[in-house]
Amino acid sequence: MKKAFSLIELVLSMVILAVIFWGFSLYYKQSYKNYEPLKLLQRLYFLEEKLYENPKLKVFELKSSGLNSLYIGEESVNDEIFELKNLRIIDQNYSIYFR
Repeated sequence: MKKAFSLIELVLSMVILAVIFWGFSLYYKQSYKNYEPLKLLQRLYFLEEKLYENPKLKVFELKSSGLNSLYIGEESVNDEIFELKNLRIIDQNYSIYFR
């Protein structure tokens, strides 16, 4: 009596291993697809941090008939995909409006 594997046993074990590795490959493909939106969110977080550290500033003057001029600063930062903007009031003195 032989103590070796038969050809049928070897082929069957190879088929089982092929099915297992095919399932692993599907799992890794799906996990990579789920990782793509996370990369975009990470990019947004870095851009937001950059917006607070060193933004480009444009100043606009808002004139109205009843109130004095109000200066508004637009801070912006961008990369290849996104552009973030932040509006900030430059003149913080509101006492002239509440006499």
